[in-house]
Amino acid sequence: MTSDKSKFDDYKIINSSFIIITDNNKYNIKGVEDLKLPDLNIKIENVCHVLNLGFNLILMGYLRHQGFKIIYNYKNDYFAVKTLNSKPTFKARCGSNFIYQIQSIIACTVIPNFSD
Repeated sequence: MTSDKSKFDDYKIINSSFIIITDNNKYNIKGVEDLKLPDLNIKIENVCHVLNLGFNLILMGYLRHQGFKIIYNYKNDYFAVKTLNSKPTFKARCGSNFIYQIQSIIACTVIPNFSD
């Protein structure tokens, strides 16, 4: 989910749909479209455009459902997402506020051991 409409070209408008997230507020879903990440040559299907969402929200289970691989490193508090061909796509590291910051991996053959 993202509030950034510029990420979409031509999405299907959704009426009367909403989500409730951890702050217990309802957020209206305005539209749905596949999100293409051309720099990474990947696409995430059926991404929702949600107004007033202060962050992008990605569900790990949904990425796994679409064929992405999730690799967790609990010792170093990060995870990496790989495509079907095992090419690293992006990584995320947990900050002191327990929010994962996502970064693209454009050219990488091995997932490194991340440090602050």
